[in-house]
Amino acid sequence: MTEKDLIQPYANTLAVGRMSETIDAVWMRNSTDSSTSEAIAPFWFTGPENSLRSTLCSAIARANERVFISSSYLSEPTVIQAVSSAVERGVRTYLLLDTAGFEEVLANSVARPLHGRALIRERDTRGMDVALVDWHLPSKWGMVMACSLDLTLSATEGGWGVELDGEQIDEMQRHITHEFWSTKGTREVLATEEVSQPPLVAEAPFVLKPLLNGDFICRSQHSTEGHDASSEDAFRTMKKWTHISNSLSSQQSVALKGQLVEFAENSKISVFSNPEQHQPFTGAFAHSNASVLLAMGKKAFIAGWDRSAESDWGSLLMLNDDQNAAAKVWIEKHVKGAHWIGNDQLTIGDISDEILWNGRRMTVSEVQSIDLKTITLEEMPDSQETLESFKPTFELPMEELARSCNVTWNVQPPTLAQSTPQDSLHLDWENAKNVLNDRLSALDQANQPPKIALFGRKIKALQTKLDNAMEGVSTLRTVKALIKMKDEVEGLTQNILTNAKAMDEAEAEAEIEKAKEVQMKKHQSNVTKAEKTVKNLQKKLKSLQDEQKALTKQVAKSKKEEEKKRINADLETLERTTSSVEIDLAKATQESTATFAFKPPKANTSNKKNSGHLFVREKDGQLLPLTVPAEDLPETGELYVVNEQRWLGIKRWSQIEIAKKEAKRLKAQLAVMEGNS
Repeated sequence: MTEKDLIQPYANTLAVGRMSETIDAVWMRNSTDSSTSEAIAPFWFTGPENSLRSTLCSAIARANERVFISSSYLSEPTVIQAVSSAVERGVRTYLLLDTAGFEEVLANSVARPLHGRALIRERDTRGMDVALVDWHLPSKWGMVMACSLDLTLSATEGGWGVELDGEQIDEMQRHITHEFWSTKGTREVLATEEVSQPPLVAEAPFVLKPLLNGDFICRSQHSTEGHDASSEDAFRTMKKWTHISNSLSSQQSVALKGQLVEFAENSKISVFSNPEQHQPFTGAFAHSNASVLLAMGKKAFIAGWDRSAESDWGSLLMLNDDQNAAAKVWIEKHVKGAHWIGNDQLTIGDISDEILWNGRRMTVSEVQSIDLKTITLEEMPDSQETLESFKPTFELPMEELARSCNVTWNVQPPTLAQSTPQDSLHLDWENAKNVLNDRLSALDQANQPPKIALFGRKIKALQTKLDNAMEGVSTLRTVKALIKMKDEVEGLTQNILTNAKAMDEAEAEAEIEKAKEVQMKKHQSNVTKAEKTVKNLQKKLKSLQDEQKALTKQVAKSKKEEEKKRINADLETLERTTSSVEIDLAKATQESTATFAFKPPKANTSNKKNSGHLFVREKDGQLLPLTVPAEDLPETGELYVVNEQRWLGIKRWSQIEIAKKEAKRLKAQLAVMEGNS
């Protein structure tokens, strides 16, 4: 088995070019950057140059009879100084300020020259930001503003004001007069002694007529049925808007006569001050200083100067031709110097700077990388080549963009963890093989070399079969082969036990013959010994008998009693000795003539070889207690189970062809084992 044959995860890399990939609705930063707002008469702006303040102060300085200022605050020193100078010249001055601005101007020492000389009135609601000078004279001057007359005039860019022509001033004068005299429940200061405790405003000196829109000023709150104003008609009937500057506003409609008039959707060019608050599209531009609310078509309108308006576009001033031309220049300047340019669609290759897309700021890098980690296939591939050719589906990252992307991944076939439990079929086969091995091991012990040469060939033949069977158990895989092996082992059991029994019987018979031979030799030795004893005893008996006869004759001849007693005593002793010899002679004679009688030795059960190996204790005892498995083992690999699903685990590509057939037979899926090496 070579390393190439092993089934292992394969690491792959794919380079994906993204230059032609398109993204929708995107803001792209413009390399040309116009950072400040420059004056374009009659438009003036706040900021370091402060063209608005200069223009306003110059107009107040030219005032002959009247000055009117409506604002949230009046605290900018230069403007206060200009107004104070007008007051000192005898110019009638009217100041309409929000509550916070009203209280501040009374407390401000710089504004003290105004106390008691100018009519300072409090406004408890938001209102218009307007400055008018000598509106009743031919030298009239006016300006609508979108800023507060405080220190932000110099410090903050984005505030603006536009000078009005005579007709616009006439209309604006009516609106501002109506607002000034319709104020109720607030305070005002006419004399110096009133500064510390301002009294409530005085009643209007005349009856206020209803305020209606006119030829130049169109305010939603004064748009009524039955009154057709030229400014309203021009706005409502505008079919095509060429330029829209929406600043920070997200609104695109105006309520006129109770109906919403949409005006920004079909604009060719739209300018915003903050791209993050607006959806990008081709024709959209964003500039941080684009603070003027302008809607331009055949006629142009400006909004944002009335803080009391019902919406961002709720109060409109229709521009004259000069104002319109200046407004167009202003818009074109902010388009040309836009910080951001909107696009309906861009290819990544066209992106040259930072973009704002889907609410996120990002730049396009040259290369990015994606690691798909390890991908496990649903089915086992046919070969290493098939595994290597796998191409995953993936989504390129959109939270980060690059001109190319390197995608890396590891791909592996279905993989089983080392801890995956085996299918019970393996245990069934293991149990069956253990039964065979146990029986064959016992038979191997029973089939020992014989003591009798007669059985040597038989033992050798049986041992050969045993060795073949023991070697063949480990390779068993099919039920058919297992049953055949079972029959062979049961046959071997019968043959070996029969042969062992015959050997035991033959050995037992040989032992008996040997014992008989030993006993016969001992018997013959005893007979020979007894014959010698008989001869010796016969001689001894004859000698005793002769001595006894001699003593008997002596006692008969003896006349003396003492001698007779001595001889009789000797005879008694001799008779006892003779009797003992006769008995020994009779015993020896019997032993010398005894017939051989074989006495079989007692059986020694501890020496029986078959006592521990005999299986035939009962009828059919040679049969194996073996349960045959229901299926063949796989020809290659091993079976595992995961959630009741069978898996055939393999390790090598060379197993694939056979493994697929076996998996189909076993109703299993193919997999490789984890950590295959």
